[in-house]
Amino acid sequence: MDAGSAVTGFLKAVNRACATEDGPALARLLSLRDGHVPHVYRGVPAVNVEALASSLIKAERPVAAVAAAHLRAASKLMTGNMEDAFNHQCTCCDKLAAYISEVEEGNWQLKALNIVMFELRQLAKLVDEMLAGQDQQVEAISKATRLFQDCFRAVGNDRRADIARSKKVGMMFIANHMFNLAFRDNNFAYVNTIIRTMNSNKRIEHYQPMCHRVTFYYYMGRKALLDAAYGEARTYFEKALQHCHKDSTRNLRLILLNLIPVNMLLGRMPTLELLQEHDLLQFHALTQALKVGDLPSLDKELETHQEFFTKWNVFLVLQKLQLLAYRNLFKRVHALQQGKTQIHLRVFHQALQCIGMEDVDMDETECIMANLIHHLYVRGYISFQKKIVVFSAELPFPPVGSRV
Repeated sequence: MDAGSAVTGFLKAVNRACATEDGPALARLLSLRDGHVPHVYRGVPAVNVEALASSLIKAERPVAAVAAAHLRAASKLMTGNMEDAFNHQCTCCDKLAAYISEVEEGNWQLKALNIVMFELRQLAKLVDEMLAGQDQQVEAISKATRLFQDCFRAVGNDRRADIARSKKVGMMFIANHMFNLAFRDNNFAYVNTIIRTMNSNKRIEHYQPMCHRVTFYYYMGRKALLDAAYGEARTYFEKALQHCHKDSTRNLRLILLNLIPVNMLLGRMPTLELLQEHDLLQFHALTQALKVGDLPSLDKELETHQEFFTKWNVFLVLQKLQLLAYRNLFKRVHALQQGKTQIHLRVFHQALQCIGMEDVDMDETECIMANLIHHLYVRGYISFQKKIVVFSAELPFPPVGSRV
């Protein structure tokens, strides 16, 4: 088959998919990773694809523009012109969203929109990386984000009562794409609006493939973690872990990379078996140091694995374990005092010196204890005049998780 015939065959296939409302077929045809791409791209420069698409595709007007933009994007991608491929893919996404808005019944086109948005997202990252390497202004991710916001509004405006046939079911996968770009670009200006909209449309969750739900739970957990809402973060990460397919080892590990630090902050330590199973032994020595309140070892482990923890965006969270380590050390000291409710600060100062923190003086010890009381790790108060800590008679060291 020559290139021109391949273009014509592609356009006829798009027309057939739209006429029969075949969502999976349209999604495959609009994918830049599909097998048709190497066959059609040579024929694109030789014909007026917009005019040919308009003559061969009988569905609503935007479909011809969608197909033409896809062919242009495929042609530029195969010749290595990433910037032009990205711009044509933007047009494809924009016109597809317009088509979905125009169609009054059904939501069969959403699978195709998901594919187009995913590949647009990948192109945006490649283009920005390329431009950054050339010391040029990066704007592809920002442009894709604005386009995704338009897509989110387009499907969210459907007022159909039957959720199963509503375009609103596409809101979750669009939100996932937007979350991905937000964390990539470190721009969360619009994310709270997306979350509020999703929270007011919880019914759509039951109509989602499990993969979309797991991804959504994961990103909601990461946003809660960013906001230091650790209890909420744990809830979302646990839901993601519970519903993630057992064979998706990469995704399970990704969820655990976030869940383990949250659980540690809330007093729940990972087992050695879990860490071995998912190749996360970087947390093991850290866990052991935290349990006994060994601050020097904790700091050493954080420094040793800083590159790994930073790569996965959990280093700053793990740094907050230091206060919990102080709590665990002082709890051991309190236990050695056989339940006394009044203990001189000097005893805690000596404990810090015993673990190798000779440079910490009494004033710093007092500040550490005051911080523990302020953050509810310790119940009691400090008599500053007498340098004595007065502990609550009941649960002077409450369970860490009770603070949430």
